[in-house]
Amino acid sequence: MDNSPITGSNYYRVLSTDNSGKQQYSNVAVVKIGGKQSSISVYPNPVINNTMNLQLENIAKGNYTIQLVNTQGSVVMQTKLQHAGGSGTQSIDLPSTLSSGNYVLKAVDEKGVVFTEKVVLSNRF
Repeated sequence: MDNSPITGSNYYRVLSTDNSGKQQYSNVAVVKIGGKQSSISVYPNPVINNTMNLQLENIAKGNYTIQLVNTQGSVVMQTKLQHAGGSGTQSIDLPSTLSSGNYVLKAVDEKGVVFTEKVVLSNRF
């Protein structure tokens, strides 16, 4: 038992002793503590058809404004997302009027924290 692990990588090995008293160390094991990153990613990317799936990782509970921004910087789609906190997935239906191409997904929480992700929309039917 490690009563004071550090945040980040902790390296451990076990010393075992058999019945005859012979001692042997195990291989080194790495245990990562804390430091979980929050992120929002899109899958599959390129997005096909009219559904964009978001993978939410270690995201705070709250309301988020989701925007899709084109290469000229114009917001071409905006919706609201209520997240219960933690990790999960969310599907967003996209307007069929969006053209194939490159976009940036922006997710902004109530405190102004912004997540961005590059998104490619492929042939849309």
